[in-house]
Amino acid sequence: MKAAERGAYLPAGAHPSGATCTARHAPAGALGRHVASYFSVSLPAGSCGSVRTLPEGCADLMFDLGNQPRAWLSGPRTRARVFEHVGPVEMLGAQLQPGVARLLTSTPARELLDATLPLERMLPGGARAVPALLERLVSVPDTSARCAELNRFLLERFAGAAVDPRISRAVEHIIERAGSADVTELARAVAASPRNLTRLFHAWVGTSPKLLSRMVRFQNVLGHLASGANLDWAALAAELGYADQSHLIRDFSDFAQLSPGALHSPRRTT
Repeated sequence: MKAAERGAYLPAGAHPSGATCTARHAPAGALGRHVASYFSVSLPAGSCGSVRTLPEGCADLMFDLGNQPRAWLSGPRTRARVFEHVGPVEMLGAQLQPGVARLLTSTPARELLDATLPLERMLPGGARAVPALLERLVSVPDTSARCAELNRFLLERFAGAAVDPRISRAVEHIIERAGSADVTELARAVAASPRNLTRLFHAWVGTSPKLLSRMVRFQNVLGHLASGANLDWAALAAELGYADQSHLIRDFSDFAQLSPGALHSPRRTT
């Protein structure tokens, strides 16, 4: 995970295996504040593969562009999920920054935690807007054009809307501190009580401030793991604010259900 700009959060989204290929695409213009990345998933006809998703505090918009196009909203995940696919598969997604999904739906983010729901039911006017968007996404020739269509759709949806500034500042603080800030420190930074900040997080992000901090710290571990370097796990645990190496390993058990070594395997990404 790397920060491209102040407050940016670019977590690892998917770990493909088998014949599955994934690719990430940068959002255009002002949407960088709302969208961590667009991503595509593809699998040739007759092939098998899977994608393991890991907790990061983001919600995802997903569009299946196959023979029966459909769309859904997935809230933040607290545990890894593995999706098995048989090709052909052609999908597009938008990884939303923590708190941003609340701008698209009246449903409190807490109700989206570990949930996957049809997008047309979640968006105001979605019964008409989502099928029209799916038709446009299917009709354009490549991923770049599809991202441009999704960019236009989201710019319209986010126009005039903003995440609660206390949430924006708190999430930014968590990211800047690599997940090491405690709830009292966060509350003080945004001029809120710890109890009120937790309530705001449940409404906007879906998790507690503490859980999002754990996810961000876990994502920082994944960033070190992806570097391919030989890691001193005890030193890394100390650097990232874990009590000790076993504390770090427990986060892998909780979030990934795999050891660091088992998770770090060759992946097909572009």
